[in-house]
Amino acid sequence: YAALVAGRAITGIGVVLQFVLMTKMLVDWFAGRELILAMALYLNGWPVGIGLALVTQVDLANALGWRTVFVASGMLSAVTLLFVALLYRSPANATDAGPAGGVGLDLREVVLVSLAGLIWTLVNAGWVIAVSFSPGYLKTQGIEFGEAAATTSLATWLAVIGVPLGGYLATRLGRPNTLIVAATVAGGLAVLALPFTSAYVVCFSIIGLILFLPAGIMAALPIEVLRPGNRATGLGLFYTWWYLGVAGLPPIAGWTYDVTGSAAAPLLYAAGLIFLTLLALALFRVVQSRPQARRAERLD
Repeated sequence: YAALVAGRAITGIGVVLQFVLMTKMLVDWFAGRELILAMALYLNGWPVGIGLALVTQVDLANALGWRTVFVASGMLSAVTLLFVALLYRSPANATDAGPAGGVGLDLREVVLVSLAGLIWTLVNAGWVIAVSFSPGYLKTQGIEFGEAAATTSLATWLAVIGVPLGGYLATRLGRPNTLIVAATVAGGLAVLALPFTSAYVVCFSIIGLILFLPAGIMAALPIEVLRPGNRATGLGLFYTWWYLGVAGLPPIAGWTYDVTGSAAAPLLYAAGLIFLTLLALALFRVVQSRPQARRAERLD
């Protein structure tokens, strides 16, 4: 048991460091040019990896034992790290250090990055809760569990298409706020509709294909407000909010089920979290605009 806990702790620490450092590496290369599309392609590795694991690891475990799954995953990670060490080069204009005064975040950056983290946290937590609790809910509606799980998996498989498609659309249309609002409303309504409709395939298709269309935009929000020398620190704060949220919010979904006894309660809670994304976005844009407005007044 101690080895299991230690292994999961090391894995968790590694994942956190990986997200922060790899995001900064991406931003160093693409800041100022098609960052949203690059971020969307980067984020797409998550659902693709989950999908590949689902279709390969069961057979691998059955053929060679469950330990082989962990060994193979570790070896693949090690090979990937080796490729990064050998092939990756920082761009000539990469900024690894801030000005002489230090690289600490100022209050405005802390507030804006925290709001960006809240946006990313709410939509992800809502999605995770919807996907996690939906098979159980569908089973209460008389659907066999295997079919329920397969139907729910549409929210994952179609995200593989939706995330990069959203990055492309955001780059071409140039209307990030509109895309975030439209996708969030559509995805939130699809989750909200689950307890009130039998069109489950349609709902999960919308959740997978549309909800995460603005994923690249949301993940790139911190870059809009961070100074180049503060990117690593700011992204660390951004992902801190994300990990706290995706760890702390789902248990509340279970609590709603315990209190109400309704399998639909977690889904309604998930929809509420998704809709709160819009409030967080509004606050982010308001705070972001205030210093610019004051500077404009001084120029006048």
